[in-house]
Amino acid sequence: MNARALHMGGDAATEAVALNTSGLYAGIALAGALGGGAVNTSGGIGVLVAACVAGLPTGGPVFELLGGVLLAALGRMGADGWAVRLRLSRRLSARTPSMEAHRLAFCDRTGAAIATVMQRRFDMPVQPDPYGLRPRLAVDLLAAAFRRALERWVADSSESGHEGLADALRDACAAVPESLTLPARPR
Repeated sequence: MNARALHMGGDAATEAVALNTSGLYAGIALAGALGGGAVNTSGGIGVLVAACVAGLPTGGPVFELLGGVLLAALGRMGADGWAVRLRLSRRLSARTPSMEAHRLAFCDRTGAAIATVMQRRFDMPVQPDPYGLRPRLAVDLLAAAFRRALERWVADSSESGHEGLADALRDACAAVPESLTLPARPR
């Protein structure tokens, strides 16, 4: 798909591939995991359904809720070759700075939108966090964990499917709490 976009894009080949890649990430990463499109079209019902599917219908820590939703979305990915396309797309993006920058900017905007919708739709404490810093950090931490999981999964020579990506995501999410308290001492 990217090779075709590069071939047909002419002078705008990089932008064509970036647009294609951003759409792919939107569907696979955070927007797809939280039902970003469902939020815009059904007023948050998609997020509630995804949360129930993830096994957290009564709430819980936001990071765990988001991680469960993302894992549920990965579990529903079919075996239609998306894993191969995602690997190729990530490898191309890693070699193309403009694509990577566009992807990161898109991810940042999507994360901000997700945090805003979560604050409107879920009962979250507002008093200590009037600017939404905590929900946004939870989304950003999941996005960072997902990027590290993708990085590991793309580099995996076994070319595993969604199960391998889900395992890498579980490992990355499990490392987040310890990473926040990781001690550093001068040598």
